[in-house]
Amino acid sequence: DPHIELVYETEGASPSWFGVAVICRDYDLKKRLQTHLETNNIQTRNLFAGHLLHQPGYSHLGRAADYPNACEVLKKVFFIGCHPMLSEAHFNHIEATVKSLTPPTS
Repeated sequence: DPHIELVYETEGASPSWFGVAVICRDYDLKKRLQTHLETNNIQTRNLFAGHLLHQPGYSHLGRAADYPNACEVLKKVFFIGCHPMLSEAHFNHIEATVKSLTPPTS
């Protein structure tokens, strides 16, 4: 789907994947896809603490509104969890589930 993007390993990096970031074109697609995955027993997670400048303990660092890209990330990104016991069958289930998401009825 051209409206969904995955994050890939940067050349030369050696990441320890706890989850794969999924970037959606907009908030509505993010919510639809997350709901669809969760309904099909694929757990998802939103970005951790969210925009840190919304947290009182970080208010001295500036205004959240001054960082619009951070706000956009919260609206469009979520994670699908990873762990060493995932099998080819798990990956096939995730792929089939994403592909089975139907377009919105509008």
